[in-house]
Amino acid sequence: MSGRAARTGTALAGTLCVVLGGAVATSQASDATLRATLKQAVPKIARSQARILNGIAHYDKTHSVSALIRASKQQNQVLGALETKINAESASTANGRKGKADIILGLRYIIGSNDVFAAQLERKSKGESVSKAEISAAVKSAEKGNLELSAGAKLLK
Repeated sequence: MSGRAARTGTALAGTLCVVLGGAVATSQASDATLRATLKQAVPKIARSQARILNGIAHYDKTHSVSALIRASKQQNQVLGALETKINAESASTANGRKGKADIILGLRYIIGSNDVFAAQLERKSKGESVSKAEISAAVKSAEKGNLELSAGAKLLK
């Protein structure tokens, strides 16, 4: 191999290292952005969960479901906004992509579960019969959503 070919090969190898190093740094940054988005959403989720708990306490005292329905719908707005933000983020690592997918799936399960609960509560407020099977399925959906969220968050650590 001539000296010129060796220098060209070394320069090319150096360029590839810089390009690949940049891609690795970018992928780590993308996963970090996902983690930051989740971390930023935690206080909003905690507040929406507190509203749900207050709605349950209000229902226990007054048997009025309006506060609980309103809290459920507000939580869906918070979770829907988080889903939109996370969906807009990109993840370059395999764990980041899997974690992102798990989190989005978990959020969708929980939002669907909240929709079923709100619908059943509205039926109850109108004096209509409530479907125990639908409520049971919604509970299972919420549990599955929480498991997906946990799995996704672990992958993003």
